[in-house]
Amino acid sequence: MKLSNIFINALKLVQATFGTHLLGALLLFVVVFTIYALLLTTVFGMPIEGIVELSKDPERLTAYVNQPHFLIKFWFFCLLIDGIITPFTAGVYKNYAEVIAGSRPSFRNLFAYYHVRETNDILGYVILQMCLKTLVSAGAITIGTAALGLALTTIISLVFVLTVPIIVLEGKSLFKAMRHSYQRIMLAPFTALIVTAFGMVCLLVGFFAFGIGVTVTYSYLLAGIFSIYQATSNNK
Repeated sequence: MKLSNIFINALKLVQATFGTHLLGALLLFVVVFTIYALLLTTVFGMPIEGIVELSKDPERLTAYVNQPHFLIKFWFFCLLIDGIITPFTAGVYKNYAEVIAGSRPSFRNLFAYYHVRETNDILGYVILQMCLKTLVSAGAITIGTAALGLALTTIISLVFVLTVPIIVLEGKSLFKAMRHSYQRIMLAPFTALIVTAFGMVCLLVGFFAFGIGVTVTYSYLLAGIFSIYQATSNNK
């Protein structure tokens, strides 16, 4: 699994699916932003004026967001958003597979995994991974090693990063897909780390570009993940 081949393949996938995936991502962005706007006051437990006032005082804001009632509501909010986004990523992987097979990417594929047989496994993965990372982070913070928690959650994200494409493209159940993801990533963990780290940097660049930039840069992360999947599937 050569690093250069992974990046070259990922770039080709982004180029081949750019228009379709940009349009789909813009629609998803509108949905997620609307939900964010509607639930913001519920998560903070105060009207928008109070949130604006709170944001002007960094010390009060930090103290507030560290309160248990806020953390619990924010956890469920993140779970909701992740549950909305992840089935979309499943459709992206499906399009990448079709491009590799010589077909064209489909807009329909992007939203096909919100109500199909694989949906339960996809959402189960979202919930399981978030619970696992939350427990690890909480445990690390409890013993005073937040850096260790960050390292362990990064490892969890990395070793299970192929779970969704395996569920979608191979029809494996949740736990089988997670096991296969772990096994394949361990074939070349440092290559996988570099590729996903680069993808995350692209994602963050898009996020900080007024937020909407993420509709363009997310493809580099998902194309990189799919290219890892493709390379490790060929070697399994």
